[in-house]
Amino acid sequence: MSELKKKPILDRCFVAVDIDEEVRNRLSEVQNNFSDLGLKMIKPENMHITLRFLGDVDSEIAKEDMRFFDGFPEFEISVVGLGSFPRILWAGVKEGASELEELSQIAKKISVGNVYKESRNFSAHITIARDIDGAIKTAAEDIEGMKNMDFGRFSVKEIKLKKSSLSAEGPLYSDIYSVRTMSAKS
Repeated sequence: MSELKKKPILDRCFVAVDIDEEVRNRLSEVQNNFSDLGLKMIKPENMHITLRFLGDVDSEIAKEDMRFFDGFPEFEISVVGLGSFPRILWAGVKEGASELEELSQIAKKISVGNVYKESRNFSAHITIARDIDGAIKTAAEDIEGMKNMDFGRFSVKEIKLKKSSLSAEGPLYSDIYSVRTMSAKS
């Protein structure tokens, strides 16, 4: 009698850095400036910096690959300015962008089967709203006026493997695994 091979459960996963609460609160306040445009605002608790979207993968194997981040040093991020991509309103990362780029490159080592292949280059940002109807174009002047706005800074102490569960209210994110960065004080 042959044993049936157990099929892995796939989770919609991504690797990210969470945003400090104070910075999230400031970004939430600026969202109010765009509330009349009909944009879909990102809930403050869902704000993060995506290093790599993995797609539907075996999260147990992805957890093992998080070892690639072991020993990465703690660093500071400063969140400055607003900008937009087509259909995305975002806050920029000034200080810490090169470290995030390096983390993004490390995240490419995660190989858990059919990993999503990103066609765009990494750009460190925090999505604060999604545009459904192209209304973001009407806010170009307001966005330009906030291109140097300082939203604060924080230390990156963890890199996280996160799970995204889609619901009628929007995505629900949960932490699957985290790797602590190495403090210079250690």
